[in-house]
Amino acid sequence: MLFRSFPTLLLATTLLLSIGGCAKKEVPAPVKATSRYTLRTKQIGTGQVTSRQVTAQAHVVASSDTGYDFIEVQLATTPQPASGVEMLTLYFSKPSGQPSTAFTLDDIVQYDNTWPKGLPFENDAATLTLTSPGSYSGTFSGTRGQPTGGFVTSTYVTLEAGVFTEARP
Repeated sequence: MLFRSFPTLLLATTLLLSIGGCAKKEVPAPVKATSRYTLRTKQIGTGQVTSRQVTAQAHVVASSDTGYDFIEVQLATTPQPASGVEMLTLYFSKPSGQPSTAFTLDDIVQYDNTWPKGLPFENDAATLTLTSPGSYSGTFSGTRGQPTGGFVTSTYVTLEAGVFTEARP
């Protein structure tokens, strides 16, 4: 009788050990997509300069339409300032079917409570690199006039040292 139950006992022990081995595998924590950049405001004529270092949560929105692929890299300021929602969005596009290296920058736009429809930067530049499937990293910069009452004045905003890592949908 003991001899007959030995194979069953051996099989049960093997199964328990193999299940236990599976349960011990650790799943790596997801990489948190981050961003940082500096907004520098300069009043021409007065020499007054203010600078603000910004950290943000990065997120990618991908879409396709009319033969083009689009990627929006949305950088939401964290923590949100007391003045309200603040976000920077980098817009990229490429012809459909082209590799991810073909993405080019279309625009960088800053959104906040004062300008909810967004203020685009001029002289903007950015890089976009596919770092792993569905995950992007890159750099960015730009300048723009600061509107006051709908008119651009002699105040300029510079977007400096922008970088985002591991942005994904």
